[in-house]
Amino acid sequence: MVCAASSKQQQQQQQHGTYRQTRRTRRQHHQRQPQLQEPKKALASLAVAILLPWVPQGDALADDAAANFATKCAGCHVAGGNIVAAGKGLSSAELARNGYTTADDVASIIALGKGKMPGFGVACTPKGACTFGARLSDEELAELTSFVQERSVSGAWE
Repeated sequence: MVCAASSKQQQQQQQHGTYRQTRRTRRQHHQRQPQLQEPKKALASLAVAILLPWVPQGDALADDAAANFATKCAGCHVAGGNIVAAGKGLSSAELARNGYTTADDVASIIALGKGKMPGFGVACTPKGACTFGARLSDEELAELTSFVQERSVSGAWE
């Protein structure tokens, strides 16, 4: 009986020791894995680098608007389309079908957002409906609105 009890205790100790080693090994394994630093920023930078060549270029004012479009809009509105919501592109037909016929209509949705599209204006609220990045000034919003409308009317995004 004594031998059986000590044998049982040895088995328990061995199992417990193995369990502790397994936990320690798992903990050490998780600590050794490299952590990605700011993956969203890296992904956004990659998207801008890929999409920037497809943004039409113009004069200096249009260059600022084109850069804002590339960083704020082109992730979803590639070549004036919409990869998130079908039928919500930037062609003149789609804008008109969705009720955005004037510059004020286009500026409003850029500034305040709607549905899945975040707002980019300073006045955008609540926070969950707005971009988490830097907001656009009123002047930048006006430039971006003109940029979108010019390309829409010219048929660049048909």
